[in-house]
Amino acid sequence: LLLKKIKYCDRIHLIYVFIYFVNFSSFVITIVIRLNLKTFAT
Repeated sequence: LLLKKIKYCDRIHLIYVFIYFVNFSSFVITIVIRLNLKTFAT
C-alpha cells in the first residue's frame, strides 16, 4: 500500500515538474524573442 502511495505521489510530482518546466521554457522563449526584437529594432 505504501509503495502504491509513493508511486502515485511521484506521478503527481512529475506532472507538476513537467508543468513548471513548460511554463519556464515558454517564459525563457518570450524573453529571447523580446531581446531579438529589440536588437532587430535598433
